[in-house]
Amino acid sequence: MDGVKVKDVDLYSATQSYQQVVYSSSGLADATHVIKIERQGKHSSSSTGNDVVLDAIDVVDSVAPASVAGLTATQAQSVVQTSWAASEAQDVASYRVYRKTNSGTSAVVRELAAPATSWADAGVLPGLTYQYQVTAVDSSGNEGQPSSGVSISVSTDSVATSGRQENTSGLIHSEGTWQLSAPSSNDSGGNSSAGKITGDYVELAFSGSAVQWIARTGPYLGVAAVFIDAIKVADVDLYSPAAAYNQRVFASQPLASGIHTIQVVRSGVQSSASTGKDIVLDAFDVLDVEAPAPVSGVTAQISGSVVNVSWTASTSPDVSGYDVNRVVGTEQSVLSRVQAGNTTVADFSAPTGVDLKYTVSAFDSSGNTSGAVSSSPVAVSTTTTVASSRYEDGSTAIGWSGTWAAQSNSSDSGGTSRAGKVAGSSAQIAFNQTGIDWVSRTGPSLGLADVFLDDVKVATVDLYSPSQTFQQKVYSSHSLSGTGHKLRVVRTGTKNSASSGNDITVDAFVVSDTIAPPSASNLAVSPQTSGLLVSWNASSAGDVAGYRVYRALGSGALLVVSGSSLLTTTQFTDIGLSEGATYRFAVGVVDSSGNESIKGKIVSMQQPTFSAPSVRAADCPAGGVAVANITQLRTALVNAGPGSVIKLAPGTYRGGITVTTSGTSANPIWICGPRTAIFDNFNVASANGVFINTASYVNLAGFSIQNFRKGVVLSSASHISVADLAINNVGNEAIKLRYGTVDSIVIGNVISKTGLVDSVYGEGVYIGTSPKDWCDVYACKADMSDRNWVIDNTISGTTADPIEAKPGTSGGVIRGNHVDGTALIDVSTIMAIKGKQYFVADNVGTNGKADVGFFSAETEVAGYGRNNSFARNTVSVPKGSTGIYVGTNAGNVVDCTNSVLVSGSVLTNVTCQK
Repeated sequence: MDGVKVKDVDLYSATQSYQQVVYSSSGLADATHVIKIERQGKHSSSSTGNDVVLDAIDVVDSVAPASVAGLTATQAQSVVQTSWAASEAQDVASYRVYRKTNSGTSAVVRELAAPATSWADAGVLPGLTYQYQVTAVDSSGNEGQPSSGVSISVSTDSVATSGRQENTSGLIHSEGTWQLSAPSSNDSGGNSSAGKITGDYVELAFSGSAVQWIARTGPYLGVAAVFIDAIKVADVDLYSPAAAYNQRVFASQPLASGIHTIQVVRSGVQSSASTGKDIVLDAFDVLDVEAPAPVSGVTAQISGSVVNVSWTASTSPDVSGYDVNRVVGTEQSVLSRVQAGNTTVADFSAPTGVDLKYTVSAFDSSGNTSGAVSSSPVAVSTTTTVASSRYEDGSTAIGWSGTWAAQSNSSDSGGTSRAGKVAGSSAQIAFNQTGIDWVSRTGPSLGLADVFLDDVKVATVDLYSPSQTFQQKVYSSHSLSGTGHKLRVVRTGTKNSASSGNDITVDAFVVSDTIAPPSASNLAVSPQTSGLLVSWNASSAGDVAGYRVYRALGSGALLVVSGSSLLTTTQFTDIGLSEGATYRFAVGVVDSSGNESIKGKIVSMQQPTFSAPSVRAADCPAGGVAVANITQLRTALVNAGPGSVIKLAPGTYRGGITVTTSGTSANPIWICGPRTAIFDNFNVASANGVFINTASYVNLAGFSIQNFRKGVVLSSASHISVADLAINNVGNEAIKLRYGTVDSIVIGNVISKTGLVDSVYGEGVYIGTSPKDWCDVYACKADMSDRNWVIDNTISGTTADPIEAKPGTSGGVIRGNHVDGTALIDVSTIMAIKGKQYFVADNVGTNGKADVGFFSAETEVAGYGRNNSFARNTVSVPKGSTGIYVGTNAGNVVDCTNSVLVSGSVLTNVTCQK
């Protein structure tokens, strides 16, 4: 080598072989050299000859070319176009292009024969970042160092989504010679493109789960190779005996969600029947056959008559919207279809009183629908449909949807209102009446609202005003049918040019009724102890607030007598009427909006004349047993029976009597005598003048009782009369009805000077037992001494109430009595009605001490001191005091026929009944 021997080479081999490299040099500089091969005339001991053979000499280059410079990478549709500067080496044979992703390993993706200095990479996927390097390779196979790397992120803007991409689409990348066809209505989009040279290709990057290639077929077309994501998946032969257009020649298998590429390459081959090798692109159809991910977290929340449905959006990127359905039992109906970005829907027409569920499914741009996800069941209460009233913004009757902000101002109805802050925010009220008003603020920063009545748009209301106003009726409707309505106001998000804002305000809704209810039915009037009872059937109207009773004397005008407040019951007792007079009555039905029915039927009735039973002294029958002393009297009582008449002769009867024998209704027992027949105990600290124990139908009449602890005591008795007695100078009560004494009458008696021993027990007539003593004396039972009458008595000089009816008693009549409070010591009232359902009329009370004259209220026992009536009474109490004081909200009635005698005193603490 270069004149220096470097090696002896033995060409011997046991068998002959060819093209053997028998010598290789090493370590030569890159310069001119001379190799000389010289025959030595020698051979190895195994060889049979000395010849040498030269077949060829290979001159080898082992120096790699220099690194490539100027590498660039740019995107064109879905292709990355690379280019670089040519190597200066003279023996460069090719260039190798290396590619890797950020997380991958660099690998050769294409080797191009020199002098090519560019390459279009169609195997990239949008959304990924790629790095490229290029090396030069010489004719000896030496590869230079890689060039500097260049990175590029492939944009997704060139990615086709579901739909058809025509051959002329800017998203389709083509390489090679593609010729646009002449216009043809048979092609999709009016034309197609033909690949004319082997290796021509078209490529489309797409986001979908399937793709189809649409082409012509015909007798002159060849075969194309189809690549999905750079992997060959099919050879497609476009040959057909006759030309056909708009043909689906390839359909991919379902693909995973994400970005893919399809590449169609002219292979340059043809079937034996074809006369050509061209291929045709008419269009690509990008399909999405994968349903989107379902939604989650579906909830249904009730607000008034509105159900607000919400959910968490589907995670699929190609969701176009959502279908929301309402489910009632097995029936399903479409509620709404909303576009993607919305995750709430309001059901403004939800039925009431049934279980409701709502399902939500996502759909994509290809029409694929996810599975439906259901809410838990909810039920809109039937009470959300409301009757006449004013419903403030805080009322549960109002259903809210969207975004509303609370605001407060003393000028608002109820002190608060709400502002709709987002377009579409709505407020709805369901009602069963004929009228509705929307009450709102107006102002310089408020916008427009659409108003829907029964789901039909009826108005657009502009809430703008130059200055702020409050409680304005901005929309009204008062001519509706009486049932099943909904009013909804919706923020439009628009305004007039003068306003500085788009908000709307809801202060209140006023539901009203403009139709009067039907008249009362079955009106009837019947005489009662206390007056005339007017009764009627309850109205069937759903919004009845109450009733008014009208009365007219004779043919006079009908005037309200039931007071300024409406009655909520279906009966009314008209007290204080003139006995013997005829009255006409009618009833008006009033609804919650103040509408009143016509009066309908008018009923006449005469107020009966009151008449006491015939139990007075003058009624004592003739004949009978005459007695003149206490012994004879007691003997007569032992022998008495029904119909017995015992007549007292004038004189003094020392001691008292006990009566346990009963008469009958038709034949009572009479004990009667003149006032000069005097029972006298001569000791006010002991004994009862007359003690009637468990007896019935006994009449006491005419005589006098004095100087006893108690004058007359009726105990567990019934149908007893105490008439025209003179009772005075007693230690405690004059007349006491106790322990369930019923249906008895105390009439025409003159009572004076009681309480001479115990002033606190010095009542004139005492009905019942103090509740604190019920357990001590009456087996813890209420003393129900009921239906007893106290009539036309004159009572004075009592240290306690002249007349007192205790809790536990009921149904009595206190009438025509003259009572005087001059001697009162332990109490200030001159009549205390603590029982219930008493009629107190035509009494005169004089010399009341202080505060109250007649008293009726719930005191010691709940349920008593109620439903008592006062009529035509005259009461004298000091200036500033109350003549008749009754417990309020307890059914007590004070008729306006009552009066007070002292100027400056007050008739009653309640409004009197006219």
